[in-house]
Amino acid sequence: MWDLLPNEEETMIRHSVRAFLAAELPIERLRPNAKPVDMAGLRRAMIELGWVGVGLPEDVGGSGLGLVEEMLIQRECGRHLVSPSVMASVLAAHVAHAAGDNALAADLVSGEVAAALCLPSGQAFDWAQDDLLLVWNADGMGIFDAASFAAHRTEPCLDDSLAMHAGRLDLQAARHWVESRNAPLAMR
Repeated sequence: MWDLLPNEEETMIRHSVRAFLAAELPIERLRPNAKPVDMAGLRRAMIELGWVGVGLPEDVGGSGLGLVEEMLIQRECGRHLVSPSVMASVLAAHVAHAAGDNALAADLVSGEVAAALCLPSGQAFDWAQDDLLLVWNADGMGIFDAASFAAHRTEPCLDDSLAMHAGRLDLQAARHWVESRNAPLAMR
């Protein structure tokens, strides 16, 4: 029989991530007239804590842990409404690593490069002009350079803490594409 309860190390990870996010990203930040949060500083702190590379091997700057530890961190990020760009950078590092581009994977883990989540239809969330774009569909998952995102414009979003851009993504211009059958990255 499988034991699906978190072990002591997993519980410690969950509690430390939860405590960090509760202190840095209180839900009150989403209320009208709330004090803004330094999201760039928060992202740097998450990178320094190793959250982007927790499930990647040490040779690319990761921690060498597994899917469970990575999921625990991302679950807490979801509970605290962290920008989807954090998850996009984690997944983009996995795509780069699976594609054999360990230099790009290391740059994503270290925060030298960032990625934003982009839907195949061309909506990108918390994208900055020089960020990579992470896209996935039933066929696989890929990384796209900013140049493949044309005619983009800022769109209004119900959530003021999230920036949304719409544009045309050239789905034929992937920098790296990893097919689902070769690496089940969508499970992450």
